[in-house]
Amino acid sequence: MRINLERRDNETRRWHIVAVFDCGTYAMWAARALSEGDGWEWRLVDNRHPDGPIVIIYKGGVAS
Repeated sequence: MRINLERRDNETRRWHIVAVFDCGTYAMWAARALSEGDGWEWRLVDNRHPDGPIVIIYKGGVAS
């Protein structure tokens, strides 16, 4: 029931878990800062909701 921070590999296009957070705010801050700094795609997968996971993708510091 945690929030996974994942990075997409530009060559294989696969997602890799980089960190796990208990707090969504810290996860969003990390994803935004990392996407601004390195240009990779980062996503958050929040599995705490009963209807299914919530996924937020960051690229260039912008969430989509």
